[in-house]
Order: sequence, then C-alpha cells, then structure tokens
Amino acid sequence: MKTKIRFTKYGTWILINFVFCLLPLFISAIISKSIDDNVITSYISFLYTLLISSLYVYTSTKKVNELVNYSGIFLIVCFIVFYILYPSILPKNITEYIRRNSLELSGIVLLIVFTFSLILSYRSLEEQVERLFNEKLQQRANGVEEKVKGMLETLKEEQI
Repeated sequence: MKTKIRFTKYGTWILINFVFCLLPLFISAIISKSIDDNVITSYISFLYTLLISSLYVYTSTKKVNELVNYSGIFLIVCFIVFYILYPSILPKNITEYIRRNSLELSGIVLLIVFTFSLILSYRSLEEQVERLFNEKLQQRANGVEEKVKGMLETLKEEQI
C-alpha cells in the first residue's frame, strides 16, 4: 500500500513539474519548427521556476541542509544570469555552440535540474507519503472496529 502511495505521489510530481510545465515549450518548438532563442530562453525560465519552487518546498521542511540550500541558490542565480545574458550579451561563439547543440545541452541540464529538484522535494514528498499511509491505516482500523461492533451486536441479539 505504501508503494502505491509513493508511486502516485512521485508520478504526480513528475507529471506536473515536467510534463505539464514543458508542454508549452514543446508546442512552441513545434510551431517554430526549430529550437530558436525564444525556445531556449523559455526553457531557461522553466528551469529557474522549477528550482525556485523546489527550493521553497525544501526550506519549508523542518531540517534544512545548508549545503543543499546554498547549492540550490547558486543554481538559481546561474540560471537567472544566463537568462539575462543569453543571447545578446554572450560571445557569438558561445551562442552558436548553444544553438548547434541545444538538444544535447538541454537534455543534460534537464537531467541535472530534475535530479536536484527531486533531492529538494524528496523530504516533502516522503512526509506526504507517510501522512497518507497513516490515514489509510487509520481508515482500515476504523472499518475493522465498526465490523467488530456490528458482530458484537449480532451476537447479543442472537443470545436474547
């Protein structure tokens, strides 16, 4: 039962944070028929937003590891600086390299951000899993209690 709850929570987290949030980005890439600078800046803003929300969730939990917290802040600052610099302020050779290798670079960056975001969200997701698991156990216990009471009343009626 706990595995099913965990699968549902993590699956929902992936579905919302990656599938639904990246859908507009995929649509704009399909419409433009290429990955241009607008798609790349949209992708950077998606990564920035994902890290900000994950860091917020992480800092709202009880125990905060300072190294993880400051690493998240560092990544967020890197993405916002890159968002400001790309494509107009960066040197032309770097901009061209990013354009040529956009799929590979975006996949690598997405994997890194996905992993880090999962690390940041892990404690909150596990707390939700534990809370839901305990609620399910309590519901089962209440159901058993009601059945036992019903059986006890039936026995009392049969004795009379």
